[in-house]
Amino acid sequence: METSATWRAEIQEDCAAWPAWAGADLHFVGKKAGQQGRPGCHVTSNLTPPARPCPRRCKQRRTLRDHSGSVTSCMQHKSGSHARNSEAAITMNSWAWRLLPRNITHFSSTSSAIQRAEAHHRQLEAYGYFLPIQTRWQDNDQYGHVNNAVYYSYFDTIINHYLIRYCDLKTSLLTSPLVGFMVTNQCKYHTPISFPQIPVAALAVEKVGRSSVRYRLALFPPKATSLPSVEHSDLTDGFFLGHPKLSQFDTLACTTGSSVHVFVNPATRKPESLPEDFRNSLQKLMCQA
Repeated sequence: METSATWRAEIQEDCAAWPAWAGADLHFVGKKAGQQGRPGCHVTSNLTPPARPCPRRCKQRRTLRDHSGSVTSCMQHKSGSHARNSEAAITMNSWAWRLLPRNITHFSSTSSAIQRAEAHHRQLEAYGYFLPIQTRWQDNDQYGHVNNAVYYSYFDTIINHYLIRYCDLKTSLLTSPLVGFMVTNQCKYHTPISFPQIPVAALAVEKVGRSSVRYRLALFPPKATSLPSVEHSDLTDGFFLGHPKLSQFDTLACTTGSSVHVFVNPATRKPESLPEDFRNSLQKLMCQA
């Protein structure tokens, strides 16, 4: 089966047969079953063809309506480019319905929203808690930078550091009434880092559920002009947004990610409600998703 990108390219090429549609940005939009055309989808465009009067100045014009918008064109003359343009638009529209698969959703607005969210997630001010991370020689791979899998350990470190230091999480399966299981991990890489750099990991909380927590994470490299000065208290306590130590790091993240913890009873392995104090400490890092 052909991909959506292939369909889009072929539809754009077919649009070129009618000058008013050349360069139109086509969108694939979900459509309720039972409506005209192929059930499940239709095609729209950001470019509505202009209503062009007949070059022969006839007085009668008929409006042709299809799923690509309203096209006003003269149906009195059936020869020359005037008729060919109208017929090409109608043919393209019916051909596109047959070609497109079902359940294709509008992607332009969604893509823009995702891009805005990703840009926001790379900003230092989007996070509330920070922890310097000392890279290790073994973190580098043969390409001379930190291997992609290692970033997950950095993110796991700052999450559990905050839970142990500020949420009073007990990590022993024998004595703790609550333990966190990681159920989702995601990481996106923008620029590399390498040993012996000291980046700072960043943590925010997007959602606190009954027994689950969704985290937003990032890693900010040190500024190229100077090495960061890290003290013992920075490693044991971390620091929060607004701390002067943050001026030693770039404000644009080199890596971003997200994780989801589900907290369970260690004996039954079933989800457990979060204690009130535990929940309140997490909500201090709440941010917009």
